Amino acid sequence: MGLREMTENEIFESVINDSSLVKELEKLFGDSDKEVQKKAIMVTGRIVEENPILVEGLIPKMEPFLSDSRPEIRQYSVFAISLLSEISPDTVKPMAKTLIKALKDESLSVRRYAAYSLAVLGEDEPELVKDAVPILTKFLKSKDDIIRANAACG
Repeated sequence: MGLREMTENEIFESVINDSSLVKELEKLFGDSDKEVQKKAIMVTGRIVEENPILVEGLIPKMEPFLSDSRPEIRQYSVFAISLLSEISPDTVKPMAKTLIKALKDESLSVRRYAAYSLAVLGEDEPELVKDAVPILTKFLKSKDDIIRANAACG
């Protein structure tokens, strides 16, 4: 049975235990079945929590999903990106402009993770995130504690 036919948990366990399956996981990002895509993105986010280096090469391929119509796909994509921004900021830096756009997302979770990623990237390269400053300044007045904290770090 290939990854496509597996459940999310089965895919996760398979890829964690066999790094050669990362390429097969990557192929699922382009699957015509939206549910298969969703599983692949969710699994990649989970793997980033466990072993980020294993899927580091997949993270740039998640960037287009930050503008997906499905909120959960945007959330899992930006979540994985935000986790990797700490460990491998060079992988995430090319996505700065997309992350700045994500600050305007309707989903609070997407905005939180985007603000966090930009804060991490801005520590070493403030110029990279300068276009985010007006939005992050507004976030300082947010009712949400997490978004305020992430904006303050930026």
